[in-house]
Order: sequence, then structure tokens, then C-alpha cells
Amino acid sequence: VGLLLIILLSLSHNAYSDTDQETIQNRLHDYQQAYTDIEFVLIDSAEDYGQLLPLTESLGEDVSNLDYQHPETMRQELVEVQQYRIGVLLDSGSGSSTLFKTPNAKITSKPYSCLITLNQALLGNDPLAATSLMYGLDEEDLAAMPVEFRIDNDRFLLYMLDHEVFHCVDGYMNGYLYPQTSDPLKADRDRSAAELRTEIFAAMAHLTRYPDDSRLLKNLSQSRTLGLLD
Repeated sequence: VGLLLIILLSLSHNAYSDTDQETIQNRLHDYQQAYTDIEFVLIDSAEDYGQLLPLTESLGEDVSNLDYQHPETMRQELVEVQQYRIGVLLDSGSGSSTLFKTPNAKITSKPYSCLITLNQALLGNDPLAATSLMYGLDEEDLAAMPVEFRIDNDRFLLYMLDHEVFHCVDGYMNGYLYPQTSDPLKADRDRSAAELRTEIFAAMAHLTRYPDDSRLLKNLSQSRTLGLLD
């Protein structure tokens, strides 16, 4: 925990007034420097993703997924499932991260690779894009919403980047995020615990960058609560 806090402080000392593609790449570069065993790959488009397919070629035939614990007999099948999942999430504009062990990858010499998707359409978009995404409201309701409840696009995107990166860091440092189990309650608990750890890290990163902006965290919590009640 102490090491993570030190790394977090070193990564988050700059407060970005505007987020753009260069800012995202610089943030990833900071993570690359902090976790030198991991190749962080932000997939920008379907065309970019197509160049990685099949993953058993770009990441090596002996690639294995480190999100879900699994028997060796299912190694290749799980990689193929994750390959499909990443494509679906990329197409829908959803944030995701997937950690692979890649001892013989073609795209990197690093032993681990983290493939990330983000909703980069939020960059330079309608200023209410993130608010609409999280609250699921129509234009009329969004227009009537108090300004303080709105979610800033740029800060939200950086928050999501930290969120997704930490999933990979968590798996790299602590092992499988989702241990193999036949108990659905334990599976739900493991998933919730992984998300909680990630949210804590992303919140800390956000407050380190923007010490006076706890409002974003409150609004994210509020929008998620409303989503559960919908």
C-alpha cells in the first residue's frame, strides 16, 4: 500500500486544465515508467485493434489472461473470449482493461501487457456528454440539472483511465482479480472487491490532481446510485 501511495503521488503531481490525446498518452507514459514490467496499450480504434488480432499472434502463442483464474486447458479459449470481449467494449465506447502475461509477445519485450479501451469520444465533445452517459438523462432533463451536479468530461476521462490502469496493476501485484470458484456469491464478492479497490485508487489519483474537486466523486456516486434505482 505504501509503495502504491508513493507511485500515486509521483504520477499525479500535475493538474491538467484540459485533457487531450497527448495528455492521455503522457499519463500512460507515467504508468509505463512506474511499472516497467507492463506494456500499457490504449486501443484507439477498431482499426488499431485489428492490427493486434489475433491476440495469440501479437501477444504470442503462449499468452495467458491474468484477470480470471483458470486451468491450463482453458488458457487459449479464455484468451479468445477476452479478445471478443475487448472488441465489443471498444465498439460500444466502454472503458475496460485486460491483463495478459506475454513472455514472447511480438509487440513488446515486456512480460505483461495491459490492453485498455476508453470512451475517447468524450474528448472535445458536448460538455454534457459525460453527464448524459452517467445519468442516462435526455436533453431536457440535462438542461434542467443544476450545474454542480454535472460531470466534467475531461476529468471524468482521466478518472476512468486511472480506474482501468489500476485493474491491471492490481492483477499484476496481487494475482488473479477473479479467483476460480463455483460459488456465485463468492464470485460477486470478488468482483465487487476488485471494483472497490480500483475506485479507491482512481479517487485518490483524482484528489491528488485536483485537491479542491471532491464534487466529481460525489456526482459519480450519485449517478451510480440513481442508476441502481432506475
